[in-house]
Amino acid sequence: MLAPHRAKCCDDGEHEPRDAAARTVTHRVEGSTNPNWPKTDLVRYFAFGADGSRLLSLGGGEAHLWDTKTGQRIGALKHAAAPTTDAVFSPDGTRVATASNDGVACVWSAATAASIGLPLPHRDGLTSVSFNADGTRLLTTASD
Repeated sequence: MLAPHRAKCCDDGEHEPRDAAARTVTHRVEGSTNPNWPKTDLVRYFAFGADGSRLLSLGGGEAHLWDTKTGQRIGALKHAAAPTTDAVFSPDGTRVATASNDGVACVWSAATAASIGLPLPHRDGLTSVSFNADGTRLLTTASD
């Protein structure tokens, strides 16, 4: 089940963020053909930040941050040793948390895609990550 702020995307890897009021396509994001993505990877999930200026995408074991006004990628949120399994914005939209198969959770700046603080290690591979309602705590789940 997906959190309310996320949407599962279709298998063709092509998605068009739209302006809901104007009913127009704002940018085209193609998981399988976008030059910023490996050619074999598909975008599986999107999430908008709280103010709508950032878009988080997850697919092919990688999370990416995008600027919704320009359509440009801000950066990749990469774990060193394993694929990313989940990614989520903090409630205020200023941070992103990621989980990976190597048992590490990381927190990133939503403005710059820079890592914030030290990685949070676990014993087993992580399957999901979530902030609490006020963004002061991080919950992770593992495969053990």
